[in-house]
Amino acid sequence: MDGATPQKVRILPYDPAWPLLQAVEIEKLRQALGPCVVEPVGSAAIGGISGKPIIDLLIGVDPASQGKLHANLKQLGYRLGQPQSLEPGVSFMERICERDTPAVYLHIAPVGGRYWHDMVAFRDALRSDHALAKRYEDLKQQLADLHPMDLDAYAAGKSEFVRSVLEAVNDR
Repeated sequence: MDGATPQKVRILPYDPAWPLLQAVEIEKLRQALGPCVVEPVGSAAIGGISGKPIIDLLIGVDPASQGKLHANLKQLGYRLGQPQSLEPGVSFMERICERDTPAVYLHIAPVGGRYWHDMVAFRDALRSDHALAKRYEDLKQQLADLHPMDLDAYAAGKSEFVRSVLEAVNDR
């Protein structure tokens, strides 16, 4: 983990409050940023599956205005994090919350770009196929058990599953 303090990989049972927390955060973002495209993504957006206690949101952006967006988000308590993609125009910000409140991760990407497409397509595939979502949930728990203090290994372990889902979606 590139010298960072190891973090425990925690998978929690689905919490029915997650969609409400997503909606509240989306509303806060829209009030602060004005009209913008925001999509809930991540396990909390799937419904019914366990996941890390994180609210993941995907914000659509014009790369030319990304600097202003970052400044506005910093005023809301977000900080820049490690990019989740090498695609131009993609960035990542996070806000770590109180102990019992999920962290909020913002995936910032051009609407219609590859990263945007993949995030939405993966979410939609799992939302529409309960058995697929259950397989993903089981994989995440296995990886958390196998790599309880290594978020990088946990994330890498999900790569092949995500890739196969996206390939299936793109073949349709």
